Amino acid sequence: MNVMIQRVQSIFLFLAFISTALVFIFPVLTLVSETGEEWTLSATGVTRSADGVLLFRVIPMTIHLALITLVPFVAIFLYKRRGLQMRLTMINMMVTLGLLLQMVLYGLKGSLQLEASLTPGFITIMPVVSFILQLMAFRAIRRDDLLIKGLDRIR
Repeated sequence: MNVMIQRVQSIFLFLAFISTALVFIFPVLTLVSETGEEWTLSATGVTRSADGVLLFRVIPMTIHLALITLVPFVAIFLYKRRGLQMRLTMINMMVTLGLLLQMVLYGLKGSLQLEASLTPGFITIMPVVSFILQLMAFRAIRRDDLLIKGLDRIR
């Protein structure tokens, strides 16, 4: 199997994959209650930092995150089908915006239940980074598609 990964959009898609995969590993938000208890919002739920007690699960966010993580990786290998690659990238960008909304809503839900203050972590910006990288990949894919169509017209 001859896989071409030297294209710039493949690099952007791979970096988008890595940036969203980091959200699975590290906590997204930290919630600090008035009593000083620290809770974290991660890809699986809101848990107490000290002993790992689960306050609530965030299954829809986990599913969104899994999709957002896998689609750029799959799209890398669709380089011969640029139209499908563009569509998948555009749909994934929209789902990424939905994930950002979910992160905010679950953070606010945890904040209200615990009467705690929100502290975003470094990982909080990773979906935004992924969105930007996917946008750059989309533009590069479209540029390649237009180039190929232009060459076909000349023939």
